[in-house]
Amino acid sequence: MSPPAVSATSRIRQWASGYLADYDARQPGTMFAKGVVMDVAQGYELPSAVAELRRDRGEPLRAGQIILTGSIPKLIPVTEDCVV
Repeated sequence: MSPPAVSATSRIRQWASGYLADYDARQPGTMFAKGVVMDVAQGYELPSAVAELRRDRGEPLRAGQIILTGSIPKLIPVTEDCVV
């Protein structure tokens, strides 16, 4: 008998947990070095799932906008509080 399939939502939650653990260990992106591959839709879902985990553990959330200019991404912070 084969193991039950992992739902897309469950997979995103697992990745978000791993992503946050990497960040907490000051080794962001390690999960991708281990071979995690996702499609574009999952790439958009991951930051929201990470934000939910951070909110659930009591962290204040801040918003920002990443602008790609040339080869160096730049983060432009939002100066007003936002609700997530």
